[in-house]
Amino acid sequence: MTSLQGACGANTTDVTNNNNNMSKSDAGEPVSEAEAVASFLSIVNEVIRGNESVNPMSEKTALKFLISRKFNVQRAIQLYQMHEITRLREGLTCIDPNDEDLKAELNSGKFTILRQRDSNNSAIAIFTAKLHSPNKTKNLEAKKRIHKSTLQSIVYQLDSALENVLTQRNGIVFIYNMIDSEYSNFDYELCQKILNLLKGAYPAKLKKVLIVSPPLWFRAPFHLLRLIVREKLRDRVWLLNIDQLKDHIPPNALTTELGGHYQHSHQEWIEECHTAYKTKYDDICDQASAESLMKSMGSKSNINSRHQSIESTLGFGNNNNEDLCSQINNALVSKNSSRRQSKACVYDYDEFGVSLSQFVAMIRQKGARGLGNEYEMIVGSERAGTFKVSTNPVNMRKNRYINVVCYDHTRVVLEPYDLPEGVPPNDPMDYINASFVDGYRQSRAYISTQGPIESTFMDFWRMIWQTCCRVIVMVTLEIENEVIKCDRYWPTSDNRVMNLGIYRIEFIRSESHEDFITTTLKLTNTRSEVSRDIWHLQFISWPDFGVPSTGTALLKFRESVLKKQLDAIEYTGNTTYPPIVVHCSAGVGRSGTFVTIDICIQKLEMTGLIDVRSVVEKLRQQRYCSIQTRDQYIFCYKAVAEYAATCGQLVGENLDNLFHEMK
Repeated sequence: MTSLQGACGANTTDVTNNNNNMSKSDAGEPVSEAEAVASFLSIVNEVIRGNESVNPMSEKTALKFLISRKFNVQRAIQLYQMHEITRLREGLTCIDPNDEDLKAELNSGKFTILRQRDSNNSAIAIFTAKLHSPNKTKNLEAKKRIHKSTLQSIVYQLDSALENVLTQRNGIVFIYNMIDSEYSNFDYELCQKILNLLKGAYPAKLKKVLIVSPPLWFRAPFHLLRLIVREKLRDRVWLLNIDQLKDHIPPNALTTELGGHYQHSHQEWIEECHTAYKTKYDDICDQASAESLMKSMGSKSNINSRHQSIESTLGFGNNNNEDLCSQINNALVSKNSSRRQSKACVYDYDEFGVSLSQFVAMIRQKGARGLGNEYEMIVGSERAGTFKVSTNPVNMRKNRYINVVCYDHTRVVLEPYDLPEGVPPNDPMDYINASFVDGYRQSRAYISTQGPIESTFMDFWRMIWQTCCRVIVMVTLEIENEVIKCDRYWPTSDNRVMNLGIYRIEFIRSESHEDFITTTLKLTNTRSEVSRDIWHLQFISWPDFGVPSTGTALLKFRESVLKKQLDAIEYTGNTTYPPIVVHCSAGVGRSGTFVTIDICIQKLEMTGLIDVRSVVEKLRQQRYCSIQTRDQYIFCYKAVAEYAATCGQLVGENLDNLFHEMK
């Protein structure tokens, strides 16, 4: 095999000396690749680094950024800045292969790069999930060390692979090998960091992401991870079994574990990396440069002046649509994105939590009586706010139940812009018995509301439109035990159109399942003639009294709700989630149960921890009286335990006996 330095050195000369290799400048004018290199180095060394204490970038390193962005100088500059910042933030600027943690990571074989290439000459990188154990420790600092050493191992190997011009030109295929992996091996936060690094902060083209043999529980995290990558790359992310993998990579380039016949020696590859590291004179990342760039990001005036200087050098006009430095600064200060995150959360569900084994032990220790007492303690706590608007006599007639009201600080306030002509935009018209509720790491993830009554149908659909809701969750029948629980506010196959104020709601189709009904509706604003698809999911298997005997049906229902929410996001092209509207009859009992279970499961998926009590406490601070009975509270514990069991996380635990003992 050609040495890494030899392969890169020979091709670098060809690229920079060939003036016939033409590219487009950022202003659209043809430029040679050599001119792009000169322009890039001028900006980096004179404008961005611009400090005598910072080493100038070499031509060889500049080529890596430019090739990755097809010699578009502006995009290459943006990539360079994100690369420097990301490496400094994640501790990837000075990588010492003799560090004990890193040495263990490198020798583990968790991440490796094959010497063989695919049919397009792309390098093949493999991350083996079963070798990653993030949940061995609950200590935050220890987890950070695991992430740091894992990322260092990945970048150390990528840096060596990128010395080869074939890798620079043809990119990388990333294989996430989930064969024989368990839920405890999955690390959502690390996956985010790797994807964020490869998609916009590392000078290598990410050609494909192939996820091999994913378990059933991986479906929800997979959809979320797809949302953090650009639409162009989204189509290159694949879920595959081993047989399908051969459609993407020839068997002679696949290891035996992945169904191929290539005999890969990871240790020989690591020795190559060590050799490349010792003979490498121009590191791809300069720590002093990264620190200088990070410092400059701390000053808004510095950002603006630097941005203007870059624009001047590149010849950009004032009409440039992208505020490059603003984007970078936002990326620098933003937290790790997480499921359905759109705004800063008011209620933090990460404060407490126990492991699954501790969770089961706690259920066994407390029993039904102990959990019931826990619920009574929550109910006995002081209320969290006032109800002035909800108890206003003008608004009381809009409440289905006189004792179920809304906190002032979380109520949904309707805007007057969509009122029918002739209706004055006075205060009573902004009220609906509905409350915003924070989800797991997402502000206003839900709206808990009562089952609409006929006089509030128009207000309900105004709320759906104004909050951009696409999914409605109904956890009740219309009539139960001969009592009206909810009036029919949506059209059906028998009555296909409803007109309410300026909104027209049309029935499109309905699908009946064993425990729920999914109805597709079209909501149209008749003033603007803009239409939106709305999914209405009604759970029909909640008994008249008490709670379901198991959580199985509700968990399947929840999975369908999440799928529709994800479909809505992909359909609209957004990257953030609008609230899911959840209602039963009063909007507190079953609705609160559904929301609690969803939040607890999300937290379990992200952290491996559970804390039903604090979730319910915080939920009740947002939607008054959420979780109405002891049975509903205990059912939350049961449903979360059942979910963990279906994911294979409670091996050896007999849940039937556990909860039978509580009766």
